[in-house]
Amino acid sequence: MEYDGLNTRSARSLFQQAAACHKAGDLVAARRKYQQVLKREPYLVEASYHLGMALVGAGAYGKAISQLGWTLVLEPGHRDALFALARTLQITGREGQAIERFHALVSEVPDHAEAWHALGVTQKALGRLDDAEASWRRTVELAPLQGETRALLGSLLQSLGREAEGEAELDRAQALDPDNPGILCLIADGYRGAGRWPQAEALYDRALATEPGHVGASTGKALALAARGEAAAATMLLEPIIATGSTVVDLALAYAEVVPAERTRAAIGLLNRALKPGPPPGAERRALLFALGDLCDRANIADRAFAAYQSANALAQGHFDGALFERQVSARMEAFGPDAIRPQAAKENGPAPLLLLVGLPGGGVDLVAATLTRHPGVRLLPAAPLPHHDDPRPDNPTAADLAAAAAALAPDLADGDERLAVLPLEVLDLGLATLCWPGVRVIHGNRDALDAGLHCFSHDLGPAGAFAADLDLLTMRFAAERRLLEHWQEVLDMQFLEVAYERLLRRSQETLGALFDFCRLDWHDACLEPAAAAESPGRHRRYARHLRRLRLALED
Repeated sequence: MEYDGLNTRSARSLFQQAAACHKAGDLVAARRKYQQVLKREPYLVEASYHLGMALVGAGAYGKAISQLGWTLVLEPGHRDALFALARTLQITGREGQAIERFHALVSEVPDHAEAWHALGVTQKALGRLDDAEASWRRTVELAPLQGETRALLGSLLQSLGREAEGEAELDRAQALDPDNPGILCLIADGYRGAGRWPQAEALYDRALATEPGHVGASTGKALALAARGEAAAATMLLEPIIATGSTVVDLALAYAEVVPAERTRAAIGLLNRALKPGPPPGAERRALLFALGDLCDRANIADRAFAAYQSANALAQGHFDGALFERQVSARMEAFGPDAIRPQAAKENGPAPLLLLVGLPGGGVDLVAATLTRHPGVRLLPAAPLPHHDDPRPDNPTAADLAAAAAALAPDLADGDERLAVLPLEVLDLGLATLCWPGVRVIHGNRDALDAGLHCFSHDLGPAGAFAADLDLLTMRFAAERRLLEHWQEVLDMQFLEVAYERLLRRSQETLGALFDFCRLDWHDACLEPAAAAESPGRHRRYARHLRRLRLALED
């Protein structure tokens, strides 16, 4: 770290000392000496940049962001500072700002493979899977030997149902570095996510053979074992590592997931240790707090559980505009009134059988979807909400307009698959959907609103669930969406069935029989399994005082 441009001999000497301390890992001394250099030379770019990096290394992320930002004021094109600032924003949970910085960097340096890789990681964290795929494909184009990126890309493709493409990328990643335990774990994670337990466990075992005690391999294998119903074996695999005093985040999260009820208090203690001082206020810290809330909930410590959920939600990303949502609901109720003109949909909008699935967020929608997709005659289409909700319906829509809307709502519908297509749909889009497919069958997955609200508040729903991070916003959305659903039932041309979450759990066979009759499906025993594993009704009662605002709003 020898740099010219220092105007005094003492400043040059201090900078060299700071660089030596930094290289040796003495971040406290390095920070102090960089600061002394900047007192003598306030506009020295490299001293400012390296002070920012020393702050990152010390976990002082807020100060690091400020210092790296100042470096970019001094030299706007400083590539290393721009990359470091984007990475720091990413790891502190400011993914939106991080993406802006990564885009600025790759616009200026299109062949910056590391920036493309990190951009893909950030996009995936925000659920922007198509963008993540594009960024990782650009990374492997620039750096074909980048095994980590290929492993992440392969896992992503598998999660999107593109099994052959995903497996090909995972095979390439493994061939590039067959004995790297980190790469092996990433590949195994992809197989585990696809439910291919034997392949995943074999790769975790290879990683452990290469590096015994590798935490990533141990936690991954434990999660695979637990998914196969071997929770006791998973716990036994993790506890020797925990006994060493390790508080690695992935280890704490895996143990919280697999631990038996009688060891819940031990898992709570591990999570608390992992949180002090713990990771920065980003995705990892949110995950730890949600897991802590779940364990406290299991231990019937409701106040501590709620406090943990509240702390996790305070770190949530994304923005929910409650006033805009209210306007969108009101616009639809006005546009789709009892006397609205109903144009005829084009016949080519979709000859394949279609069923729409709607409901309040956190309600019974997920359970109904899981129940139906256990049936061999059903396929679940990916949710494809319209990009713009400002126009409640087209003005005098033609058949071509409705065909385009149908293609936007269900792009995978007309692919020749004869199974019943189930499309999860935002409630805002239901009016337009009934114009596209008059008389369409619609299932409303219903659930006690207080249980549904608590479910949303106690789960990380990602940026799309920003409404759930604040109980006032959650209350407003639930009330407005319920009002819109009631309106839809009065005015839309559809066949409608309400499936109550609680009834599906308590009277499973009877409720499932009615559901199959509505869907025109034959009986299939496997469809009973999701209800048997679902969250019990009435959880909200233990949180009554915390959910008072939601209860009062829904009683109005």
